[in-house]
Amino acid sequence: MYRRLAFLTAVLAVAAIAFGPLHLSYVTSGSMEPTLSPGDGYLVVEGPVSEGDVVTFHSEERGYVTHRIVSETDEGFITKGDANPSTDQAAGNPVVSESAIVGTVVTLGGGPLVIPMLGPLVGFVGTYELLVFGVVAALFAWGFVGNGGGTPIREVYTFDDLARPLFLGLVVASLLVMVFATSVHPARYAVEEGELTQRHSIPAGQEVEREVTVKTNHLPFTTTVADASGATVVERTVEGSTTTLTLHIPPQEVGTYEPSVRVSPYPAVLPGAWLDTLHGVSPYLARVVVLLVTFGPLFAAYSLFFDGGARMRSVTPRWVERARAKL
Repeated sequence: MYRRLAFLTAVLAVAAIAFGPLHLSYVTSGSMEPTLSPGDGYLVVEGPVSEGDVVTFHSEERGYVTHRIVSETDEGFITKGDANPSTDQAAGNPVVSESAIVGTVVTLGGGPLVIPMLGPLVGFVGTYELLVFGVVAALFAWGFVGNGGGTPIREVYTFDDLARPLFLGLVVASLLVMVFATSVHPARYAVEEGELTQRHSIPAGQEVEREVTVKTNHLPFTTTVADASGATVVERTVEGSTTTLTLHIPPQEVGTYEPSVRVSPYPAVLPGAWLDTLHGVSPYLARVVVLLVTFGPLFAAYSLFFDGGARMRSVTPRWVERARAKL
């Protein structure tokens, strides 16, 4: 029981990192020493960034880079590796735009949460793929049919022994993916009277529209629903992993205005208009309906056409049975 629960938990954790707002990566250079050393693994979470944060961003010239934000300008962010003598921009690289930033490195106790030796581990897996696959397959078998040295091996399993945990695992995994893949992107505007003086400013007392660009994880066979708090989404454009939303902003008083955008992916089992309606009532209602539509027919078909109490063939290998017969 506990082995199966631990195995399922590990699978769900991998799914959350693979499909949710958390991203796993590792260091390949010494530009961030001593904060991050070559081979160190780390987690990146999507969300707002500010000066002093260690962020991962995409550069057309260098690919994905993890450096620290040292300042912000009207054009974007100035970044620098902790071990480098000068900023990336002083070295000739362009200013980092907000849309190019993947997220912020997760910290713990004032420093990055480091996963030691993740880089060499990834390299080992890439070199010895067949060996790793064999080990994983053996662990899978141990987790679900092995006896762990305590309880005797059951000679016979029913279909329900396999199907019901499988259905439960799929439902929980799908729910976790929907929850963790939902991302919230705050925006901040200065509300001013007269001439606007800042890059992110809106005029006081007027209805305006502003575009907000967010990075999103678009999974295969998913439909994305975007809504906003403090504003109304009037248009949405999706290009690859970038979603541009046009927000209708009601009149605001002088000060600071902070709306937020929420991007929620769902399995593409319902028309987009239906999902928009359900999501508008409640994201929880939309998730429950999607899970029912996705797995309800499968479970109904299994219950109608399969005898869950029927015995499956023995899980004991034939060579083990022959060895036992000789004893």
